[in-house]
Amino acid sequence: MEPKSSRCGGAGIRLRLLVVLHLLLLVPSSAMAFNYADALAKSIIFFEGQRSGKLPPGNRMPWRADSGLTDGAQYNVDLVGGYYDAGDNVKFGLPMAFSTTMLAWSVLDFGKFMGAELPNARAAVRWGADYLLKAHTAADELDSLASSVCPFYCSYSGYHDELLWGASWLHRASRNASFMSYVEANGMQLGAGDDDYSFSWDDKRVGTKVLLAKGFLRNRLQGLELYKAHSDSYICSLVPGTASFQSRYTPGGLLYREGSSNMQYVTTATFLMLAYAKYLRSSGATASCGDGGGGARGEVSAAELVAVAKRQVDYILGKNPAGMSYMVGFGARYPRHRRVGAVVGGPDSRDAFADDRGNFAQSEPATYINAPLVGALAYFAGTTK
Repeated sequence: MEPKSSRCGGAGIRLRLLVVLHLLLLVPSSAMAFNYADALAKSIIFFEGQRSGKLPPGNRMPWRADSGLTDGAQYNVDLVGGYYDAGDNVKFGLPMAFSTTMLAWSVLDFGKFMGAELPNARAAVRWGADYLLKAHTAADELDSLASSVCPFYCSYSGYHDELLWGASWLHRASRNASFMSYVEANGMQLGAGDDDYSFSWDDKRVGTKVLLAKGFLRNRLQGLELYKAHSDSYICSLVPGTASFQSRYTPGGLLYREGSSNMQYVTTATFLMLAYAKYLRSSGATASCGDGGGGARGEVSAAELVAVAKRQVDYILGKNPAGMSYMVGFGARYPRHRRVGAVVGGPDSRDAFADDRGNFAQSEPATYINAPLVGALAYFAGTTK
């Protein structure tokens, strides 16, 4: 049996490491200032490079031409338009819908910080939304490449999270009480009670909970208290030093979920931290992180969430061990790619990055990586002095 003193010593070392990581993530990054407004502009123009269909007269990428002008014609359906999701130049409905929604959420929550880029951000939302509306050709029908999606974009989480996500957004958009009634009646069987710690184009449960938690924080809707509790759990899992911390960060401070296109989880988590910080601040609340025993903190403030989110954005833009930006066209060093503003999959768990086209897990950009980052960049462009 391991001696008690040894076990206690190991626990003490782990606690000290967590404290150091916590301080690193919260330390001000004023030593390396970034032009967030420029990064915001580039993150939005990336979507113009991903457009499919007949390009508008104001196209800002002259090297791009019209494409996919006969999409759907074989079946007498007009499916021209939309976005190519990544470097594969294919239009996948599920990731496209998620990207469009995250662009819209960025405009809704952080549009006031976008300045001159607000019209471009709205145009990016409309380009995706117009296509999705065209694909809805009849009641209960959505035309897509459904039979071809797997193995590229299989929905491992199923469709229940999309039902809750959709109802939540329909309620926010319309204020129709029937959608909230649907959420309250079906939430538990659709995943409201599940513990989940990542937000992506496939699994939208955490994003839905943050969206619904706003209703509890702002209006004290008791039927939504569960969503606030689960949002707290997720948010606290991202912040080192809290009782609920269970995330992994690279030695350089980047949130790390998995090796394939990890940056998508970084940008979604960053967006949710900022959105939740906004909701907490507006209601004078904090995130409850559970029992604060053993030196762990039992709550997190909005300001702390903003600080952690800023460290993630700054890592992407160049404050990292490699000394490079992971956004194409931003800074002095960045991945080799044609799409200005593209954010690639990112480094591995040790902060190592291979700028190799064959290594798509690290070098391929995607709309669902960029879309959540638009809101985060807008926030810092508008609030950083």
